[in-house]
Amino acid sequence: MATTHAHLTADLPQTSITDPGDPPREGDDLGVAGDVSMQVHRDAMSLAYGDLRQSLAISALAAFTFCLAIAAGLKGQLPTLVGVALIYVLISTGRTVAKVVQLRRSDPGRMLTTERIDAAQRARDLFAHRTRAAMVKPWLSSTLVFVLFAIGFIQVVAGVEHSIARAALVKSALATEWWRVLTAAFLHANALHLQSNLMSLAVLGGLVEIYTARTRVALVFLISAVVGAVASTMVSPVTSLGASGGIIGLAGYLLVLSRRGANGTPQWIRKHVVQILTITALVGLVLFFVIDNAAHAGGALAGLLFGLLTIPRAGRTIAPVMAHALDQLGWLAVDVLAAVAIFTVWRLVS
Repeated sequence: MATTHAHLTADLPQTSITDPGDPPREGDDLGVAGDVSMQVHRDAMSLAYGDLRQSLAISALAAFTFCLAIAAGLKGQLPTLVGVALIYVLISTGRTVAKVVQLRRSDPGRMLTTERIDAAQRARDLFAHRTRAAMVKPWLSSTLVFVLFAIGFIQVVAGVEHSIARAALVKSALATEWWRVLTAAFLHANALHLQSNLMSLAVLGGLVEIYTARTRVALVFLISAVVGAVASTMVSPVTSLGASGGIIGLAGYLLVLSRRGANGTPQWIRKHVVQILTITALVGLVLFFVIDNAAHAGGALAGLLFGLLTIPRAGRTIAPVMAHALDQLGWLAVDVLAAVAIFTVWRLVS
């Protein structure tokens, strides 16, 4: 279930908690002359087209190299490394294309004014988020990150191949060892796999804890991980492992949460979640030979469906009986994850 989302964390807005005040309005006089704005727009378009030509050339070269590696039947780390490089340049190209499209659609005469208005609104949204985040410590997500890291360390000591044989999603063994659909989520194939998942879990799990009940992290992660493992079993006989199914389920849940605006969830979260899901799909497409796409798809759909069924729309509240039931199920999920983690460690060291 290996995937790479971690670099997206660098895209999350960073600022200090300082109230930006009221944003400017469209009719305000911001002192930006129309002719200056037009010139800035032309310069920006010229630079964007230059960046696009460069990105397309690099993408073509990376794609050609990747296809040669696959056609030559190369195995090991080389095709994976070339694939990662291809993903990086494709992401860069996609962002450049989006920038060109945005510039073409913008009003040249008011580009700088619009940018200042948007920047002020983003600052206000970020201030509200930072204020809320300062009051909520995502200890559950942090604990789950620590547990996954600790089990990863035990894997290194016990041997990765040994850990895969003892607790990974070995499809041929499920008839008698059904618990592998749970333990596989606590194992990882290598350091890069573990690192990317830990960083993604810290970010996505933290956002879930900030904007909804804390135990939803455990509940969504558990459901998504199990559904992802079942989907993987139905599609492929290849052994699988990793927490990606549960983590992508959190992304799907956050997408619904931000789309419906529940609990004051800001819209920029939806933008970043869409980026994560898009890049996950791109990673699965390029690195299909090492990625369990069925587990990713199953986890994402589970998180989306759970969000659609349990998250009320903005301005509405969830029924008290249902809220209580979800809280109880959340704590039950915490207990289940704790038990599975202990059982996984026992399998590795016994």
